[in-house]
Amino acid sequence: MFSLDDSGLADGPLTVRYPYASPEPIVESTQGEGSYAAPDANLKARSTCCFAHGLSSIFKAAIGAGFAIRKFEELDRLPWDARLAQLAKIDDFYWALPNATPFFPLAFSLDAELQP
Repeated sequence: MFSLDDSGLADGPLTVRYPYASPEPIVESTQGEGSYAAPDANLKARSTCCFAHGLSSIFKAAIGAGFAIRKFEELDRLPWDARLAQLAKIDDFYWALPNATPFFPLAFSLDAELQP
C-alpha cells in the first residue's frame, strides 16, 4: 500500500509512486504538511524517511529470527486514513476502496509465534 501514489484523483486509477521494496530509504519533503495520523498538523520536520519492505523480506526476517507463521491475511481496508484519494470511509473505524473495485490488498495481518 505504501507504494501507491497519494496524489491521484478520487475517480482516477491507482498508480505506483514508490518501489514495492527498496533497500534505499524513501525521503519525502513534508515541511508544513500533516500526516495520516494528524492531517492538519504543521510538521516542523523538513522531510520523512521511510523504508519499503516487500512481503518476502518480512516473512524471511520473521522465520530467520525463529518465528513460526501462524496466520497471514491480506486486508481490503485500513484502520487509518492513508490519504489516498480513492479511499472512502466505510464506517467509524475503516477506509477502503469503493465496492466496485476488484480486491486489492491495502494492508496485512501477520500472526507469528517465537519458537523455543
